[in-house]
Amino acid sequence: MACDLKVWHIHHPPFSPYYFMSHTKNPARLIINLDALAHNYRYFQSLHPQGSVWPVVKANAYGLGSDPIAKRLMHEGANSFFVARLSEGQSLRMAIGARPEIFVLDGYNDASSSFWKSHRLSPVINDLAQLRAWRQDHPKSAYGLHIDTGMNRLGLRANEFMIGDLNDDKNLRFIMSHLACADEPNHALNQSQYNHFTKAIEGYNGLVSLAASAGALLGADYQFSFTRPGIGLYGGGPKGFTYHHLQPVATLYALILALRDIGVGETIGYGARFCAEKTMKLATIGLGYADGFHRRFGQDGHLVFNDQRLKVVGRVSMDLITIDVTDCDIKVGQEVEIFGPNRLIDEMAADGGTICYEILTSLSPRIERQWIGLTHGKS
Repeated sequence: MACDLKVWHIHHPPFSPYYFMSHTKNPARLIINLDALAHNYRYFQSLHPQGSVWPVVKANAYGLGSDPIAKRLMHEGANSFFVARLSEGQSLRMAIGARPEIFVLDGYNDASSSFWKSHRLSPVINDLAQLRAWRQDHPKSAYGLHIDTGMNRLGLRANEFMIGDLNDDKNLRFIMSHLACADEPNHALNQSQYNHFTKAIEGYNGLVSLAASAGALLGADYQFSFTRPGIGLYGGGPKGFTYHHLQPVATLYALILALRDIGVGETIGYGARFCAEKTMKLATIGLGYADGFHRRFGQDGHLVFNDQRLKVVGRVSMDLITIDVTDCDIKVGQEVEIFGPNRLIDEMAADGGTICYEILTSLSPRIERQWIGLTHGKS
């Protein structure tokens, strides 16, 4: 990397007790470019200049570190965030201070917890029982309301509430729903959910939200009061491929630990599933499924070194993978790019028959994190 990296490691329960700072070269390191994050945030803001962007930082900001991610987004103007779990909200509040709003998408399922009040957390209410309990337990505290328009997971049905009653509730910050097929722009359910949503909120005077990352790209009709981007902020493709206006935020590198020449008929790795049909040069890489590089990538996985695509051969093991470097000038101690600007994460996901969300959120805490573009002091 050409820039001077500043390494910052954070406490982040419940994902790991600590991300430890290492003064030795880690076999795998994840570079998180917060300047690219800021670019993506501004792009989503530009899609909806009259509205606002409320970032989703659940699952440790999709594995990239919710503390530095949220702080940089605050620096860019964000002041409302979504998490999934109450524990995530607790951790985020401790990191970013008292000012921003934090909404918990799971709803109000832990009424006995003191964290709601002490950490100023607000639930996104998903059913009538939660609504009654929240109003009784926290009569002066803000909440959001999720209505179901066709996803059939969480949310009140349209016939379970009266808009007039909600207009009178000064603690209700917004009404939201969630699109099931926004990553398929021509899917009929998008229009169906839009129609259900607009009918359900007819007469409501407050803030409303329907779109996450992919929904925000469906057009102005879907953007309403604010959008809730997640994966798009982090550089992944909300439609299953990297959107050309978004910049890659995360780059994963892994170290070459050893080089080896093998002859015809020799096998590689556990199970001896790969047998060389020619003489080959192999590189052993310090990355495995304990780091989040799943075994499925042993079938069609590729890495990049100096613009060369290098194929994974043999099984992925817990700590190591092996790649074919027969036609590559590479040395022990150099790094290969697993995903990043030269190997887009959506391309890697396609190789493994998965999605970029799963790749990012599966990255192990033992991978060293390095953040570029940190903000310091008061945001």
